[in-house]
Amino acid sequence: DQKITLVDIVDEKNQKELTKIAEKYFRKLEKLSMTESLNDKYFFESGNFTLANNFALTKESLLFYYNVYEIKPYSGGNTTLEVPYKDIKHLISNKGLTYINSIN
Repeated sequence: DQKITLVDIVDEKNQKELTKIAEKYFRKLEKLSMTESLNDKYFFESGNFTLANNFALTKESLLFYYNVYEIKPYSGGNTTLEVPYKDIKHLISNKGLTYINSIN
């Protein structure tokens, strides 16, 4: 078995842009404005949004899974963040497309 990493799906050079797009979805999910601080309610280092280490490929989106305590207190539970492929298709590598197409 070979572990698929995020860099297999989106090249290293496109990770920053992927993170920016994912942050927009996170803020929408959490009902936060784009300027609201992430320091108060979340455990992101220096208040900077980061992608979860756990991710999955679905038919429609790249899914990030944050465990309890990873970005929120226990009472906040787990967080599942979906980033639709349609918004990141320009970032997905050929290898990533191969993985995604094998799902559908």
